[in-house]
Amino acid sequence: KAMMGYPVQSDSMFAVTQEAVAEGIPVLGYATEWDGIEAALLIDNYQDGLQLGTDAGEWIVEHYGDKEVPLFLYSYYETDLGIERSEGIKDGLKEAGANVAIAESSTLSVKDSYDAAVNQLAANPDTALWLATGSDQMIGAHRALMDHGVAPDDSNYLLGALDATEESLDLIEAKDSIWRLGFILPSNEL
Repeated sequence: KAMMGYPVQSDSMFAVTQEAVAEGIPVLGYATEWDGIEAALLIDNYQDGLQLGTDAGEWIVEHYGDKEVPLFLYSYYETDLGIERSEGIKDGLKEAGANVAIAESSTLSVKDSYDAAVNQLAANPDTALWLATGSDQMIGAHRALMDHGVAPDDSNYLLGALDATEESLDLIEAKDSIWRLGFILPSNEL
């Protein structure tokens, strides 16, 4: 018997971890560590975000040069994972020299992310660069872009996200897809 936690904030697990350990139940962490756990499956959220931001930034520089272009970022500042990924993405864009005007939304679901994309397109219909801390966010954006009339292979668009689902993998796999970047950890590495 064991308990695994993936907390919104690591320190929120301290009391329940103490209780479990006192009862002889080992506690494992996922994606983050906190006092009292036996072990943790850790991922480097900042590095993951940095990789996405750097690769996106290089693509932006290659396609847009030093021209300032709008970029929509599905960031998330409510969890350690989201904060680290969001900051990594922004730092990667800077390191690559991308000249972007970033607008952000902290949605998580496909529907809320779709709505955020519709709002962004109303505010700035020229937004062709979209990055996300998670796959569902980008699925929402992709659906909104398709409904907005963007061609699924428009060479001026870049979509990129961390994590993946079957749906997002199918979109990434499509020839010349606007969803150009997807980073996932293969299950055999877990």
